[in-house]
Amino acid sequence: MSAGGDGVARTWDLTTGQCVNSFQATAASDDYLHCIVARPKQRQFLAGSDHGMLSLWGTHTRVYVWLHRKNRNVVGLVLVHVQTSILSSRV
Repeated sequence: MSAGGDGVARTWDLTTGQCVNSFQATAASDDYLHCIVARPKQRQFLAGSDHGMLSLWGTHTRVYVWLHRKNRNVVGLVLVHVQTSILSSRV
């Protein structure tokens, strides 16, 4: 997965280098994605953005599962504990 300055999260086929799916992970087109973490078993990913938004996406449904706007600071780090699915973010 990758995240970037256009607010789009992308999944890639590493053997071909082709983009498989893209997700407009932020509401604003100027909202830079600073971090992303995949949860493959749950078929989800989390993305942290420039405007303080943390979003959880379903990769199979292509919709938000959960959206949290903590504050207006940048979400610069997202961690997920593999066994307990505890979420932690850093601004």
